[in-house]
Amino acid sequence: MKVNFINGLILRSAALSYRQKLDKKSLLTLWNNRLIKESIYLASKSLYNELDAFFANGQQTKAKEAQLLSSFYKYMARMANRATPFGLFAGCSSVYWGAANKVKLTAKFRRHVVPDAVVSFSLAKQIENANQISAGYKLNNTLYKVGDDLRFITYQIIDNQRVYQVSAIACNEVLDDIITVVGDKIWSKQQLLEKFPDFEPDDFIVFINDLIEGQLLKPAFEPAIGYDFPVFLQKTDDPGLRDTINELVDLLNKINNGDVESSNWFSLYTAIEQITNHITGRELKDQVHVTRFNEMESRELDQSLQWKITKAIVLLNNVSAVAPNKRIEQFKGRFRKRYEEQSVPLLEAFDTDTGIEYGQWYEHETLFTEGLYTGSEGGPSWVDYTEIDFKMLNLLNRAKIEKQYKVIIPDNFARERSPDHLPFSMSAVFQLFENDMVYLERVTGPGALNMIARFAVGDAEIYKTGLEIAAKEIANCPDAMFAEVIHMPEERILNVMMHPPFWPHELAYIDDAKGSSVLRLDDIYIKLEQGVFKLFSKKHQREVVPRLSSAYNYNRSQHPIYTFLCDIQHQRGNGSLSFNWGALSTDFVFFPRVETSFGVILHRATWKFTPAILGELCKAEKFMDKFGDLFNSFRNEWLLPDKFYIIKGDNELLIDTENEISIQVLAKEIARQDPVLILSECIHLQHEAIVRDVDGDPYMHQFVAPFHFDRPLKPPYFQYIENTLQRNFFPGSEWLFIKLYLSSNIANEVLLKLDELLNYSGTVKIKQWFFIRYHDPDNHIRVRINLLDEGDFQDVYLAVREVLSPFLTSGQLHVVQLDTYVRELERYGQQIEQAEGLFCIETSFCCSVFRLLESNRYDTEDWLLIFWLIKDYLNLMSNDLNDQLQFVERQQAYFFAEFDDKAVKIQIDQLYRKYHGSLNNLLLAYDDLLRQKRMQVELLLQNYTIDWNAKFLSSVIHMAVNRYFSSRQRLHECILYGMLLKFLKSEKARKGKV
Repeated sequence: MKVNFINGLILRSAALSYRQKLDKKSLLTLWNNRLIKESIYLASKSLYNELDAFFANGQQTKAKEAQLLSSFYKYMARMANRATPFGLFAGCSSVYWGAANKVKLTAKFRRHVVPDAVVSFSLAKQIENANQISAGYKLNNTLYKVGDDLRFITYQIIDNQRVYQVSAIACNEVLDDIITVVGDKIWSKQQLLEKFPDFEPDDFIVFINDLIEGQLLKPAFEPAIGYDFPVFLQKTDDPGLRDTINELVDLLNKINNGDVESSNWFSLYTAIEQITNHITGRELKDQVHVTRFNEMESRELDQSLQWKITKAIVLLNNVSAVAPNKRIEQFKGRFRKRYEEQSVPLLEAFDTDTGIEYGQWYEHETLFTEGLYTGSEGGPSWVDYTEIDFKMLNLLNRAKIEKQYKVIIPDNFARERSPDHLPFSMSAVFQLFENDMVYLERVTGPGALNMIARFAVGDAEIYKTGLEIAAKEIANCPDAMFAEVIHMPEERILNVMMHPPFWPHELAYIDDAKGSSVLRLDDIYIKLEQGVFKLFSKKHQREVVPRLSSAYNYNRSQHPIYTFLCDIQHQRGNGSLSFNWGALSTDFVFFPRVETSFGVILHRATWKFTPAILGELCKAEKFMDKFGDLFNSFRNEWLLPDKFYIIKGDNELLIDTENEISIQVLAKEIARQDPVLILSECIHLQHEAIVRDVDGDPYMHQFVAPFHFDRPLKPPYFQYIENTLQRNFFPGSEWLFIKLYLSSNIANEVLLKLDELLNYSGTVKIKQWFFIRYHDPDNHIRVRINLLDEGDFQDVYLAVREVLSPFLTSGQLHVVQLDTYVRELERYGQQIEQAEGLFCIETSFCCSVFRLLESNRYDTEDWLLIFWLIKDYLNLMSNDLNDQLQFVERQQAYFFAEFDDKAVKIQIDQLYRKYHGSLNNLLLAYDDLLRQKRMQVELLLQNYTIDWNAKFLSSVIHMAVNRYFSSRQRLHECILYGMLLKFLKSEKARKGKV
């Protein structure tokens, strides 16, 4: 595994040193610090007011005092012991790989302050209302047509949250004209009025207002992910509003320029509060969004660390189970069933009426089921332990018996696994301590940009690093169109999703895109190819690669298209890596620290306590005088350190057992009696961090190191072909399509009866016929019969029904179903008729083999005859062994990415050693049958020209294997390619010796 690190890193660090004391006296001293007051004010104005009054006169009840000190303690513990940027509590800066570890913070930092997203959206709405006739509008970017209706996604704000729905409006001539005129451009009401002079002006404006209110037309200037305040605020026609905006901008500039360092900081923020409350018409909890950028004296990290981080990434990849996205996998089955390998408009595929369900969004509750949970929806619950699980179980049992606080995981703990299932770029998030001890918290994806993009707004160096990451991704797939997914599930999410542009294109969904190259959703097509979803632009004839450059948890979104666009970023497997105990994570109370032999910590020591284990401690809040002694006894029993974290999701709260306020906080948490109380060690309090300030004080921190894997260039992905050939053949047309649901054991017998009727009986006249096998949703064969004339449809159908009738009567054939034959034009293009001809020849060949072998058992070497069928196709492609080798090697690589390559390689080696001597005997024994098939192909080639390109050839071979074997066809195909590869290499070696 080759890992290439980007030169730039991001350092995230807490605002206070973790040596900062947090007892009552120290908290009083901290409150006198102007920065602390500002930080609390920005986080919670109500707490700021209460603390300011308390520290000024101290006149509070004992209970209220305890409450205020506990709240203040929690904020200060976060400010000294968490590196995740939040307001002024932690910040970030850029660092670079170099020759030594020289990372030193100064006391200075920059604020990057912008209006809160709610304020920005309110301003945009006021500007739109003020401008009226001159405000710009554009078409809703989710607009698509279904029948006589236009459909598009809209939303309402209910309880300060967006609630989405699919809206529809009936098409009419006026509406069609307006949509055609507007197109991709921005139009004001006045411009539209001038474009349609035949309409009465007042009525036309009312009509346009209705379209705006219904959100078919949307404001062109709304805040979006790539917006830049205050540039997005266009000139307003309202002088008063213009003055308000200028005043707000002036105040923000003063803060960003450092004026807030003076004693006037409070007056600046209160002035902003008055303006924003006036703009929004209500009192807001937050008026501004603040990001802290730390200034540094030195910013160099020793690049010799890269080898041990790489080694740890390899180890994490080896021990981590490959976890395909469940939503994607479920959708694949539904998509394949509906569309097979067709290319389908994205909006059509997800339409709530005509499309396919994605996730759980389409499940509608009724008055009978609303709020009802039966407990059976998830099915039976059990866990299959893997080889890794058993090895981890041994580690845990040994640690429990020997009371080990930490365990060392050996380098060869798991077999090496290819990183092909991982994203191209990722970020290693780690802490660094003295003696080059590394704590690798996690490896994040599905792209390296996710962890750093939002900080690029206020830092040019971070932006430069982000652009380098994007450039590496684009260089690996130069023919694709990388596009940022533009959507804000909620308006406030803009605060953490906002970032400058990194990708050349944007894919806007509901919300507005600000870039110069915006891809329209109605131009995007979706296709399932070789088990992977591909998107492409019909207009540009290029693959589209969606990218979400944000750490936002998009799983919270309520809309399927947006979630899908994000999901396919890591549809091949894991989007991130971190050490976890997997199936054992709920089976133990204590989980020891996990270290490697080369100085990397992969997992902190962790405890998971249930109320039953905590026992009397759950009630100890009522008698705090005894809690300390009780907990110390408990701590000694479970080897808990004197300082540790309480873990709640992404939140970590430091508990210091020598701090009275902290003990009170702990008692309250235990008294809650949550199902499980998770505690974790604080590594930075056991090992000295290398990140220090100019006074030598150490800081809690995280380095975010972007990297990418070495991967071959992705070939151009050409998708859409405007076919002139007919795609759909309905029942009653020249193609009779029948689905036969039956057991695979009886399938070959049924096929032989059909072959006898259609090819040898003389009772029906047809052009040709073929079959394919399917296992989705149930085992069945699909029979397609090409008639001489549409008028023969009923006669041929009745003859087929007569042949099938005995199988139906006996129950061997379960269901006979007529269906529409939908040609796979995306797979075969203009060569679909050539493909159909080959399918018919293969069907005749397969039936001849089935007849000769007279058994459904595939355990005799005669079934290896398929080897020579595939070799014949390779000869048709090229007689050059190098060309054949190149094709087979590429196909085998595809299959090894799907199957356990090591196990399959062993099987291929064993089969080839056992049967390679029999291959030539089979060639002689079945020479007549093979020669007959070759003659049929030659006749086909007299009428058609075939381009034996890799895509066409691989598809034809794939379908041949599908017909030949009744189950596990893809595994058979993988093994056959492996045997062919060995055969071709052997043949090349023999010819080289001649």
